[in-house]
Amino acid sequence: MKKYILLAVFLAHGILAGEDDNHDHGRPFTPEEEDAYFAPFENGLFKKRRFPYRNWNECSQPLSGNYSGHTCTNKRKISDILFEFLDDHIGSCIADAAEAIGKNVESYHLVHNGIYGDRRHSPRSLHAEGRAIDIKSIKFTESNGASNNLDYKNFGGGKFYTLLRFCWGTVVERYNDCPLYRGMHGRTGSIGKENRDHQVHLHLSVPYCVSGSYAGAFYRR
Repeated sequence: MKKYILLAVFLAHGILAGEDDNHDHGRPFTPEEEDAYFAPFENGLFKKRRFPYRNWNECSQPLSGNYSGHTCTNKRKISDILFEFLDDHIGSCIADAAEAIGKNVESYHLVHNGIYGDRRHSPRSLHAEGRAIDIKSIKFTESNGASNNLDYKNFGGGKFYTLLRFCWGTVVERYNDCPLYRGMHGRTGSIGKENRDHQVHLHLSVPYCVSGSYAGAFYRR
């Protein structure tokens, strides 16, 4: 991952200074909306969803998290593929980005503003498929016990989140067979402050790609 950090330094300006994308982001479910929406699925009244999903135990390590303002839960709904990408790759991306700002990561925690949304909330968003998460802040503890809380609203335009996005885009390109969005690692599988609707959270996703191409406009970001 070291080489991605070096490359990201040169691309950082391009990631954050680009034009504002037209993106109908919508709003993911609150925890209460999520529970109500998924109850019929859990009771077997609807057919299986397009992409398989599971319960994420947010209280467990190493991939821990919580919906902002709520305690962690053992039943946060998330698509299988997003969970697997977060579980396999987000920790190393956080560690590499933290190292670039002189920090080391012993453990980390994701504070988010939701994952799933229905098509009324997010008709052109991967939230409707549970393949995206809105990161409000990333907390991590260093080996010496020091605690860090990098809130996206305040730190989203800085080095840490720029490098994190570059790393995530590299992972999506390499392991999900996706082309680079607009030729940029930093915009592949993520939407940030270059978009007017993403000033307080970072949208991370695993786009739906088939044979090296995006499978339709609805599944790109």
